[in-house]
Amino acid sequence: MPGIGDDDNHGDDDDPRGAVPVPLAQVMGRRVREELPRFTFEGLKGAWVRVRANGFEYRGVLIGADEGELYLRGELRYLVLPLADVTDVRPEPVAKPATAGRDGDDE
Repeated sequence: MPGIGDDDNHGDDDDPRGAVPVPLAQVMGRRVREELPRFTFEGLKGAWVRVRANGFEYRGVLIGADEGELYLRGELRYLVLPLADVTDVRPEPVAKPATAGRDGDDE
């Protein structure tokens, strides 16, 4: 005897106990490592970078890094970030001049 809501004649396939869970997100495959440019802290030293740490994004010139900390010269001050909290370091796409707009002359 068919159950309520059965529109097909293939048995009781509407029973939730036999349902197979469907993932809500698609798993992305890994990229080939050669596609991504490799940067080292030494290679980025002196360059403008974006650093993500503790959920914040910092921008400045990378001074260097040691075993536990990353040193960054920001626009207003120097920053010392624990390497354990740093999740991403990327080169800044456009270099920013160090004195742009400070004296009011934009010429």
